Amino acid sequence: ATKTEASLEQTCTDDSLTLRIDTSVGYDGYMIFDCEVKARRDIPLEELTLEIPLRTRHVTLFYDGRRSLKDSSVRHGDAVRGDMAFRFSPNIWLGDEELGLCWQAESDEDWRYADEQKAIEVLPRGQTTTFRANLVNVPTQLSAGQALRYKFALQATPIKPLLRDAWDLRIARHEPFGRALDLPDWKTDGKPLLQYYAEAGLRHLFILPSDLWPYPMPVHKKFADALHRLTDEAHVYGLKVYAYSIHQRFPVGAPEFDVHGLHMSRRPLAHYVSESWPSDNERTGPIVHKYGADSQGSANFCAKSQALQDANIHSLAKLLDEYGMDGVYLDGTAAHIGWCQNMLHGCGYRRPDGSIHKTCPVFSDRQFMKRIYTVVKQRRPDGVVDLHCSFGYTPAVVAFTDMMWTGEQWGHLKEGPPDGYVSGTLTLDMFRTQYTGHQVGVAADTLSYRILRGIAKGGTRKLLATTLLHDIPIRPSTPGLALLRSSAEMVGTGQPTKDYFDLMVKLWKIRDEFGAQEAQKLFYWNNQDYVHVSPEQCHALLLKHPKSGVLAFISNLRPDAGTVTVQLNLDKLNLRGHKLDVFDVLTNEPVNMTPDGKLSVSLKSEDWMYVWLRPKTAKGG
Repeated sequence: ATKTEASLEQTCTDDSLTLRIDTSVGYDGYMIFDCEVKARRDIPLEELTLEIPLRTRHVTLFYDGRRSLKDSSVRHGDAVRGDMAFRFSPNIWLGDEELGLCWQAESDEDWRYADEQKAIEVLPRGQTTTFRANLVNVPTQLSAGQALRYKFALQATPIKPLLRDAWDLRIARHEPFGRALDLPDWKTDGKPLLQYYAEAGLRHLFILPSDLWPYPMPVHKKFADALHRLTDEAHVYGLKVYAYSIHQRFPVGAPEFDVHGLHMSRRPLAHYVSESWPSDNERTGPIVHKYGADSQGSANFCAKSQALQDANIHSLAKLLDEYGMDGVYLDGTAAHIGWCQNMLHGCGYRRPDGSIHKTCPVFSDRQFMKRIYTVVKQRRPDGVVDLHCSFGYTPAVVAFTDMMWTGEQWGHLKEGPPDGYVSGTLTLDMFRTQYTGHQVGVAADTLSYRILRGIAKGGTRKLLATTLLHDIPIRPSTPGLALLRSSAEMVGTGQPTKDYFDLMVKLWKIRDEFGAQEAQKLFYWNNQDYVHVSPEQCHALLLKHPKSGVLAFISNLRPDAGTVTVQLNLDKLNLRGHKLDVFDVLTNEPVNMTPDGKLSVSLKSEDWMYVWLRPKTAKGG
């Protein structure tokens, strides 16, 4: 054992088989099991299974990162509602709102299953739910000395304590795409725009420019000088700034690709070129023509390649050292598990017919993210590793970040749900599984622009009825051009308006005044002793503060408008006998509450309200 890892060796033998298991246990609880089953004589092997018994009360949610369920109507990341069967999957998580267990494996080589769809099963039986991996269930003849090998990992969640949530980090994405380098020149009402953002309460500015996308280090002097100017100017106003630096692809124009490109690439080879050039939505943005050369060509990479890891890590370290960046934004990097058959770097295996079968480098993905996290934290202990992980909820990877940003997996809803009812598609079970970060121990923001772009009226507010119920904000975009142009000029630009940014600024200030950081959070799945909400599909989140009272978020997730009744337990909330100001925090209008703690508020479908129950002694304090 060392400070970072413990190793265990186990050998079990009888007259026919030897089972050897070498286990490594990392400091974060990540356990890799390397197993070998070896025949001591010629024997028929009929069945070999791995079974993990779990308490059923903690197996209410599941996530399968590779959509390996047979029934495509079942959402991937939802509630467990009975027996489940999966094809071989490199990443499966089972748990509840707080706890869980993650399974990972790179390869199904030496698996001999009769039914591909039942390689892995989840079987609830009374108080015990069994995770079962059917390694062998086809009669297999082993000759003396022949061995079958299996490698998999397990990790219990949560992996670490949550130190900063999204409300603490206060990240905004700068819009429009690629134009952040001009920020030092922009003003609003005679005030530098960077100063305006800082005074609004923004703490981290995530920017999108790149002159060789997606490569961390600038390669053109004009671009490099502009990036220096931007970071220096942002720091003057106390803003921390970091850039979109690493994707799931590597630029073919980078010098490392010329030497190591085939080793770096995921196979089958696939290139990527933006289809939107030269619009504001392209990866680099038209601004690069002002500050450098446009480059869009890139190829899907695989983290199994050490050359790929080294190139990105070296470039990122130089970016942090030379430009004073306060973290890094990663677009799917390592979290979006991809299949690969590039045997140059160790992916894939040969089938008996000579074809190459794909594998999935989950162990290398984790190692890559650990290296990124280390590079940032060595230089910026408070720096942000910000991971967009919409298509890959991989706890062992996400743990080495500060923030997970997710929601793009609902891109098919960019025109809005057919009936306009968001909660009919993005359910509470799904949100608790994929969107909160609770099960890992990292902050979470919701990405909305791919989900609700097409809902013309109230789209963001409708989605907030779900996200804020879990105390998860939608990441705002900076109003950018909206502060510099008239409303008429903004029509049809696709750029964000000022409305949601202003709402977030209000909520930041309200939460600071209330003391939300010190408050106990009582969610709808565990607050039944404190509040009862009716009718069904209406819920409340309570923030309980020892001095400031209670901040209640009330949400109507029904498809129709109605009156929501909230019966508070004043005794449990320590509010009995106190004179209270009860008011809507966004309008400051009073809300009527009966002496026994009952509120009745009218809400539209998928609408919400924050109500503060503030002891009069706390007013102004």
